[in-house]
Amino acid sequence: MVDAIPSMVWFARTDGHAFYLNAKWHELIGQTFEQSQGLGWLGVVHPDDRPRLMESIGPNLDNRNEWEMEVRYRMRSGNYHWHLVRALRVSDDHGDDQWFGISLDIEDLHASEEMYEAQTRAIVDTAVDGIITIDSSAIVRFVNPAVEKIFGYEAHEVIGNNICILMPEPYKSQHDGWLANYLRTGTKRIIGIGREVEGLRKDGTTFPMDLAVSELQLADRRLFTGIVRDISDRRKAEANATESQQRLSLVLDASQTIIYDCDLITGAVSWNNRYAEKFGDQDEPVFLSWHRRLHPDDHNRVTESIAAAIVSDKHTWSEDYRLRLPDGSYADILDRAHIARDDAGIATRLSGSLLDVTETKRVRKKLVQAERLAAMGQMLSGIAHESRNALQRIQASSDMLELELDENSEARKDLDRIIRAKEDLNHLFEE
Repeated sequence: MVDAIPSMVWFARTDGHAFYLNAKWHELIGQTFEQSQGLGWLGVVHPDDRPRLMESIGPNLDNRNEWEMEVRYRMRSGNYHWHLVRALRVSDDHGDDQWFGISLDIEDLHASEEMYEAQTRAIVDTAVDGIITIDSSAIVRFVNPAVEKIFGYEAHEVIGNNICILMPEPYKSQHDGWLANYLRTGTKRIIGIGREVEGLRKDGTTFPMDLAVSELQLADRRLFTGIVRDISDRRKAEANATESQQRLSLVLDASQTIIYDCDLITGAVSWNNRYAEKFGDQDEPVFLSWHRRLHPDDHNRVTESIAAAIVSDKHTWSEDYRLRLPDGSYADILDRAHIARDDAGIATRLSGSLLDVTETKRVRKKLVQAERLAAMGQMLSGIAHESRNALQRIQASSDMLELELDENSEARKDLDRIIRAKEDLNHLFEE
């Protein structure tokens, strides 16, 4: 019956001397019956495993009824395979020196575990984030290469030291207390939560980092693994983005430009502060208030123009119109917008700017009037100049006739009337 079992089975005494091994043992191992008797079977055990195996049997089994170990056997092929060896005392009497054992080939399982461990090691070693494992005393037990790059330490400088070596104040002084409090109360401050903290490099500089901590409970100890990510570049990018946004806001405010963004799917509209400053709307939906503020003469034209642009395939839209101000007057507005569309060409957003061109139009109108007045002045100056030339000729002829005509004659009276008319015209041209 034992020979029919598809695994290697044996009977031995507490000191390891075998007195029976089944047919499967001889088939797989390649030993003869004589070779395997006594401690002969020990010759197929891997040399590195023999001391450990022999230490676990003998007197160590006196008060036990079962035994288990993983060892490597040299198979008939010459290769070593991992086996899970389990043995039970044949009788419940501890004085009985007979054990029944079975060896199960777990080489494939070991190979899978080794492959898994190799893959895990490769992932940990190539991870961009730092991985740190500490024990319940806050002593570092493991760091991956990324930790060396992030903190500037060699691995041997960190392993075996308190994790506080990587922390600036006040974290350094408080960490051990936090850990002790967690081990005592179970109250979590960071485990399983994650947060932004500061790290301390070997050169004494600090930097912001994301930290996530997980706990591993083993049979005889507790370990904590932290994953750290240097977010200095992200913080810098956020600061630059904030600064750029502030600069843009200053430029837009200085330019008196009203900016808007309309989600054409939901109808939500957002404006910059210039809209409320200009039109006084605060709590009501500003998109509707904009619609109501259109000048009656511009209302239909503008709304139809927007609708036509949205349903078309255009990506830009522009119009000039008038919007009512809080005092009842109207401002001339120049509206320029960009239409965003999805892959199907459907309009999804309308983003643009409103520019008050009222003063520009007023100045332009004054300029046109001034140009017209200047042209009229030039024309009148020309007329006056040419007219004075004619009046001078009239004056010269009148002076000559005055010498020839008798003062009491009718012709002299006519000449006097001509001279007075000439003087009136000359006075008019001067004015």
